[in-house]
Amino acid sequence: MEVLDVKEIPTHVFQLKHRHDTASKSLALVIPGSPGMGHFYIPFATRLFQLGGGSYDIAIVSHAGHSPGFLRPTTVEHHRQAGDFSGKSVEKPEATNMPNTHDDGGSSLDATQHSATISEDRDWYCLEEQIAHKLAFIEQYASHVDTVYLIGHSIGSWIVLQMMKVIEPSKVKKIVLLFPTIELMGETPKGILLAPLFSSLRLPFTFGVWCLSWIPDAAKRFLLKHHFYTTPDDQVRHMTQGAINIDSKAIHNVLCMAKQEMAEVTLPPLEVIDAHIDKIVFYYGVGDKWNIDSCYSNMCERYPDHEEVHLCKQGYAHAFVETSSNEMAKFVFSKILP
Repeated sequence: MEVLDVKEIPTHVFQLKHRHDTASKSLALVIPGSPGMGHFYIPFATRLFQLGGGSYDIAIVSHAGHSPGFLRPTTVEHHRQAGDFSGKSVEKPEATNMPNTHDDGGSSLDATQHSATISEDRDWYCLEEQIAHKLAFIEQYASHVDTVYLIGHSIGSWIVLQMMKVIEPSKVKKIVLLFPTIELMGETPKGILLAPLFSSLRLPFTFGVWCLSWIPDAAKRFLLKHHFYTTPDDQVRHMTQGAINIDSKAIHNVLCMAKQEMAEVTLPPLEVIDAHIDKIVFYYGVGDKWNIDSCYSNMCERYPDHEEVHLCKQGYAHAFVETSSNEMAKFVFSKILP
């Protein structure tokens, strides 16, 4: 895991590249769920890379502000004053109506189309800024790539679909959405259960995380290993590494963005899905508490001829990175390089 400047935001990025004489022309880009720390996805990405056998490079881009220790109010203020995020207020993203920058036939990315402001009273990165952040990564570090495979998990699936309003379609070969949360998030069992945590209990919970940060690392590792007791040994190290350094600032970002998700991720971006349905693979979980039961059936009804709307039959959890990274990597590989 390395730290890269993405839109001048220090960001944890995990990359695996084959040793070619020239840079690889294909990239599998993993957009995390939330919390959006790339450490959690390393076993999944590593296995996917191995299965590819040189067909593509891989990158996991952590969410802006979710990397422990990398976001402070002064950092956000710097971006606001520098004009990195334009506008006067944070606009609620439309479900189906966002400018498409490649209508004129151009192929360049314009991340400013998805830039919202850091307001005077907000010190966290919103969903629109997360979209701009991922587009900026492609523009800064993958402009040489001819083929992109976009892999989104949970809210990362929604971010991926929003990115497709900007990315040149011919550049993207496949879009794989794992346990996608792209509609009715506030009405899901988890959304209802955790709503107080995202609002009235956010500050007490954040303070609790700050208190826990003073616990010695050895004690944290002991507690985390017990929490991840069902996680295979080859995965638990990365899960622990990702969680052990979590701080109150990162948790503040995660919870604030989650509150926005509950309010704004209501309708699926059908215009985007309609335009790219031939490239999209949906993978829903049975009993997934971050979806209501009708999400899978509704998608099947909307696209009855589309064979890539899957329902998990193996019982994998929404947080598949805890127990099923290898299995999900095999599924994704079968879809991007059948």
